[in-house]
Amino acid sequence: KGTRYVSSKAATWKAIRDTSRNNHRRGTMFILRILVEARSIKRPSCR
Repeated sequence: KGTRYVSSKAATWKAIRDTSRNNHRRGTMFILRILVEARSIKRPSCR
């Protein structure tokens, strides 16, 4: 079960890499958006 989860996770990352390769601009924008959202969640602004 553990190996299956890891393999599926690796497959997901591979799919993401392939997508970003085929649609580089879209993929990078998507990843950047996720990173920005993660940052905002980790460090909530005091505004």
